[in-house]
Amino acid sequence: MDLRQLRYFVAVAEEMSFRRAAERLAVSQPPLSLQVKKLEEELGVQLFVRGKRRISLTSSGQVLLESARKMIADEQRAIHDVRRAASGETGRLVIGFTDDFIHDLLPRALAIMHRERPGVIIETRIGSTLMLARGVANYTYDIALGCPPIPADLDTLDVSVIDETPIVAIVPSDHAMATRQRVSVAELWREPFVWAIASRETGYMLSIAQFVRRIGSYPHIVHQSSSSELVSELVAEGIGVALVAANSVNADVPGVVQLALEDADAFVRRAIIRRSDLQSAVTDAFVETVRAVLR
Repeated sequence: MDLRQLRYFVAVAEEMSFRRAAERLAVSQPPLSLQVKKLEEELGVQLFVRGKRRISLTSSGQVLLESARKMIADEQRAIHDVRRAASGETGRLVIGFTDDFIHDLLPRALAIMHRERPGVIIETRIGSTLMLARGVANYTYDIALGCPPIPADLDTLDVSVIDETPIVAIVPSDHAMATRQRVSVAELWREPFVWAIASRETGYMLSIAQFVRRIGSYPHIVHQSSSSELVSELVAEGIGVALVAANSVNADVPGVVQLALEDADAFVRRAIIRRSDLQSAVTDAFVETVRAVLR
């Protein structure tokens, strides 16, 4: 028994005529009659009482008609669901992200996804860039948003840089420089510094550390922390000044003011991280959404 036979059977049962059923299905009558006969033989029951002028369903045929309609509906629903999944309208998406994306890009992209693709179930998890990259590599995450560099051994990943955000200084809002828009590195280096400890797992902190190494000198550090959020809170308390990415969480804390670096060209790169060998309509849709937000 196959779905074609069931469709033929349902058409005959609803039309109560082999001729009208054949016309409805746009097939010739003999093959239709043959398939219905084969169905009866496979089931070992008679489905129709065939008279000279009319046909009617047997009790077995009435039972099969109800079940056949459900099976055909299930088939159509399955086809519809598969096509929606293939187009990225449904599915599940696990997104890893660093806190560099919290303020601007990620909330806007998620809002668009939820509005335009309500059938996609989205889960977000925060972490360091290296942790997220490894998670994408081992299929824990479908996609991640992080800050390069990514270790060379994760060669199954496609890392696509989507933007660069400048490294800026943050100072307490009551600091003498707080009324300015720009500051030189030489001026900053005379201030006490609250420093985010560079971790090999954090592309954002590594970018700031690399910038300082290019300058060739280090500021006077009065406090070090592995928490970038605590750095800005300590700046707000007047402990010192700091370097951060302009769009990061710790650049937007009350009590601190951002100042552009007037004599330095320093950026933190942000990127989409995904597996190069894994294709998914849902992840493709999210990538397009992210790029649309940035345009």
